[in-house]
Amino acid sequence: GINAEYGETKEEETKEDDAPDPLPPLSTDPDPPLPPTTLSHSTRLLHLAHMLTSTVLSANSIRRIEREMRKCQRQKEQEEFEAEIEREREARKEERERKRRERRRELGLDDD
Repeated sequence: GINAEYGETKEEETKEDDAPDPLPPLSTDPDPPLPPTTLSHSTRLLHLAHMLTSTVLSANSIRRIEREMRKCQRQKEQEEFEAEIEREREARKEERERKRRERRRELGLDDD
């Protein structure tokens, strides 16, 4: 019944709570260091958003974190955009290659 379902949900929640938290504990420093740039943009955004939930941040730190988040977001979007362009370029190249092979086959110039 309902209780059994609730019990299952409760169990699942406990299992998730045991999983290691990827976010570092909130700093008690009003000017904490920003997350390392070696992390992916998505991970950095997550860490920065998490840092903003700290109540001890100085106004300066809040501005710095928000600025870093905007920068991170732009870089992430730029990388996604460049990856998309690269995928399209590859697809066009493959299409040209395929047409060239078809033409050679039709002309009986198969080099395979």
